[in-house]
Amino acid sequence: MGSPLTVTRDAHTAEDLRHIASNLKDARQVRRVQAISLVMDGWSRAKVAAFACVDRQTLRDWVERYNECGVAGLATLTSPGRPRLLTPNQAEELRQVVINGPDLNKDGVVRSRCVDLVKQAAVRFCVREVHPSTMAKWLRRLRLTKMTARPF
Repeated sequence: MGSPLTVTRDAHTAEDLRHIASNLKDARQVRRVQAISLVMDGWSRAKVAAFACVDRQTLRDWVERYNECGVAGLATLTSPGRPRLLTPNQAEELRQVVINGPDLNKDGVVRSRCVDLVKQAAVRFCVREVHPSTMAKWLRRLRLTKMTARPF
């Protein structure tokens, strides 16, 4: 038999938590806050876990997060994701490269394609070679099109 869950933070009553939950926008946070309010009402760990559709260990983790950080600690955490390959300065430099266009004598082309820009980015910015479709996404993010007008 596990030890009973204890909510040590006494800033809010169970009724206060239910009122706070009614004003939250994050549905998962609402579920966590409501589960904490049920724990404060004296429900057993198994009943609250079944009500919230989680394991008892997850419920215990929620109680610990609430005890440490309050209602804000029950918010849904998001991952920052994978970092971008180009820094903002490098992206601006890429934008200038595209706007200025290629030099026929130096680059050997009259207009840059995504394949050409991928090679330039690999050399200029020391990034691993990316797929041309990724370069097209970078250009869209920079508000540029992948096709430029052909010179006369």
